[in-house]
Amino acid sequence: IDAWHKERVAAGDNLATLEGRNKAIQFLKDIGYLEQDKGPVAVETTCVDPEIARIPAPQLVVPSDNARYVLNAVNARWGSLYDAIYGFDIIPSTKVQAGTGGGAGFDLEDGATKPPPETKGGYNPVRGEAVIAFANDLLDEIAPLAKGKWSEVTRLWPKFVGASMQLMLQVESGETT
Repeated sequence: IDAWHKERVAAGDNLATLEGRNKAIQFLKDIGYLEQDKGPVAVETTCVDPEIARIPAPQLVVPSDNARYVLNAVNARWGSLYDAIYGFDIIPSTKVQAGTGGGAGFDLEDGATKPPPETKGGYNPVRGEAVIAFANDLLDEIAPLAKGKWSEVTRLWPKFVGASMQLMLQVESGETT
């Protein structure tokens, strides 16, 4: 997988675009890493903590002698899409630049060849803005809102409707969806 990824980047493929993501998905299917969706499944377990058994979310197994790993594993259940994208190389640092006029200063098509310097602690705020823009575009693609776009969301809150809960969102116009 690493070799394929390096080859694609060296060939100039942009894996952050829809076309690039589709190539990656097809590659993973071709090597048997991803299988065809077999439809709904049911899994039964016993002797499992209710939070783990009833609330679907990621689980990480890490060495307990590394505090940072343990903290990341605990946070993984309620992890951040932003953190996942920032920590992964889906947005190459060489494509992030300030002052491009592209909102977050990020150009997926050709961009800069030299990344801006990272600030103290390793966080690059220009890359952070690019991550937010990418995540919002991705959410617009895979989970579009009935009204507005993810980049326009100003507030989120849960709302109980009978026995179920819905996620309510408010966009910049003041409308809820």
